[in-house]
Amino acid sequence: MSDTDEHLKAGTSKEWNWHPDLPVAVTPLFSWPPRPIATLRWFATNWLPITEYLIYTLMAWAIWAWLVPPLEQMQRLSWGWVLQLWARNLILMIFFAQGLHLWLYGWKKQDEDYKFDRRGLAKNARIFLWNDQYWDNVTYALLSGVTVWTFYDTIVWMAYANGWAPMITAQSNPIWFFVMFLLLPVAQSFHFYWLHRALHIPWIYKRVHSVHHRSVSVAPWSGFSMHPIEHFFYMSLLLIFLVIPAHPIHFIFMGYWLVLSTATSHAGFEDHTQDSTDSGSAQTLTFMVGTISTNFITATSSAIMAAQKCLGITGLAAFTMAALRRRNVCVTPKNVCTGNKGLQSVLETVGTDLEYTEYLESFVQ
Repeated sequence: MSDTDEHLKAGTSKEWNWHPDLPVAVTPLFSWPPRPIATLRWFATNWLPITEYLIYTLMAWAIWAWLVPPLEQMQRLSWGWVLQLWARNLILMIFFAQGLHLWLYGWKKQDEDYKFDRRGLAKNARIFLWNDQYWDNVTYALLSGVTVWTFYDTIVWMAYANGWAPMITAQSNPIWFFVMFLLLPVAQSFHFYWLHRALHIPWIYKRVHSVHHRSVSVAPWSGFSMHPIEHFFYMSLLLIFLVIPAHPIHFIFMGYWLVLSTATSHAGFEDHTQDSTDSGSAQTLTFMVGTISTNFITATSSAIMAAQKCLGITGLAAFTMAALRRRNVCVTPKNVCTGNKGLQSVLETVGTDLEYTEYLESFVQ
């Protein structure tokens, strides 16, 4: 077996402080030919025993029971209930993203254990709002992201309240009520795949998606830090509830999966480990089976932005998968294009600010 075909066990490397097993395993949902056993195993491990899917489901149930304005109140548009939705979304986003940020980056409760990138968040870089990656990410996530999320919340809740959207109950449709929880993550994957391909069209990438990708070293707030146009299309998946029979709990669950999971998938760590000095025993909470792949690929994709112009969308995907399979490939702009074109393409994509240029150059040493 050659080096190019050899699989790598999880651990450290020259390029990464930590990486999972390589090549990164992808979901079997869309495999061809179909892999039914692997697919069933994927569903089981993503829901049991305690996973992110299950946590969001329980949260959606609780929110529906106690923190959703009465449907009668939402039949007419008014600032009162809309602001209530916005405030609830804002508090949940801060609780999840800032809580995770403080644990991993503020208090450094697990130091560098399972952290992908050795570098921290960018500071004194004019490409970011306030010259600071953290505050840039927080601003986009809260001001744009939470607002767009609430916009779609308002549309769907008004539709439910007025009978414009098909709504079921667990009693009237118990099987469909259960199956919907299994199908929604599949729908989200399908929607995100095609949206993400569109966002990497060079013209759109440079003007819209680069806002998200300029956070080279990702952290919990980076996941939902997007251009408002990207937020608008990313959250548009919630409109499926205008036509698909569902319970409001499904709708709430989908919103949490779209938004809150960005904090874990972009945390910059594979696992969340509680220091044994705090508890007397090491305890590891895996964010989600499957988040490992998303998180590592997120970290990798920021380092190979230059491939967008050199290779195109198809070539970029092929290069990414090929690079992840190689022992001796450093996934950086330098080995994507010939000569200095790699770094030049990165700078053309994200800007030519000197301070950020120096930050990017640290990735191609």
